Amino acid sequence: MDLKTLEAIPPWEWPQDAGRVILDVLQDDQAEPSDRLLAAELAGDSGDVTDELAGALLAILKNSHEPETLRGLAVISLGPALEYAYMDGFDDPDEVSITEPMFHTIQETLHRLYRDARVPREVMEKISLREKARAEKNFELSDQIRDELLKKGIVLEDTKDGVRWKVVKN
Repeated sequence: MDLKTLEAIPPWEWPQDAGRVILDVLQDDQAEPSDRLLAAELAGDSGDVTDELAGALLAILKNSHEPETLRGLAVISLGPALEYAYMDGFDDPDEVSITEPMFHTIQETLHRLYRDARVPREVMEKISLREKARAEKNFELSDQIRDELLKKGIVLEDTKDGVRWKVVKN
């Protein structure tokens, strides 16, 4: 089983070892960049992000040396696991693919990386939307968001460590 095969079939038809295939590629920093991008994307599609897979996605997200697109897809792929855990709760562990401690670890990591108390909520939301658009290669929307913030006096700068912003006088 390889990533291209997984990409070609619906996630509910994936074999049981699909998560292991995805995890192995994500953890292999020598793998082809396109394979790691596909693995990150498929991780979110799986609907079965385990603690181990969530840990690999978090490791990518926290590593500023990883490509921004890969980091963006990693954070997007954590979304369904967070949503399912939040909606279903942890009363029945068989209903949720991540544990409650991992749920809190993901929340804390995302908060630390993306929520700076000095950053207005609207700016953070726009930056997050822009990062998602860039990860999905929707550069038209990404540019539109950047331009919208610029009109409000906020300049975004894309760096290898992520997006930086600053307020400029109009």
